[in-house]
Amino acid sequence: MKTIATHVLRRTVVEAYLRYDAAKKSEPLPNSDVWDWTNPDAIDQGLTIAGYKSGILAGFLEWDQVELTVTDFRACAVVETISRSLNGPRNIEGLEKAQLLKDWTPRGGRATWSDNIDAGRPFTVDEPFILRPTVPSESPARWYLEDGSGRATAIVAAVDHYDKDAFVAYGFVGLRADPSSRFMKDHFPRFIR
Repeated sequence: MKTIATHVLRRTVVEAYLRYDAAKKSEPLPNSDVWDWTNPDAIDQGLTIAGYKSGILAGFLEWDQVELTVTDFRACAVVETISRSLNGPRNIEGLEKAQLLKDWTPRGGRATWSDNIDAGRPFTVDEPFILRPTVPSESPARWYLEDGSGRATAIVAAVDHYDKDAFVAYGFVGLRADPSSRFMKDHFPRFIR
């Protein structure tokens, strides 16, 4: 994982996620200009009302922007629905080693990003992955994919289309938790310093 920008502010990350997710869903962008960007709970409320993922995005004040490789994705834990559907471990590398990815396809069939992976094309800066450090239940993974579990799993499943050490995507990794975030206090107090 190569860091390309450090201490990226929350608003930059949330808005990058919104642009990507809105485009993927063919939905209009919510008016985030009216959100109180100093209040993580208000940001969460804005995300929830607009129908987007809340919690971690508002829960970190600062992020690192990174370049990701197949090797990096192997070190990630995925959403539990993927590992449960395969009766396997939470980390992508464990799923791969158990040979559970050979016939894996995203829930609902082909996704908007499937052509990229089939062609071995990297994802652009406008298609970021959202990562955070792991908790013990996600061990032995180093990071958890808050957004991008399906894409990352598909990338590793199609490993023959990629060089394991070549750049395949951009992402943001949670760096400094917001101690005033109700979500972080309730779910991830370990990240608050």
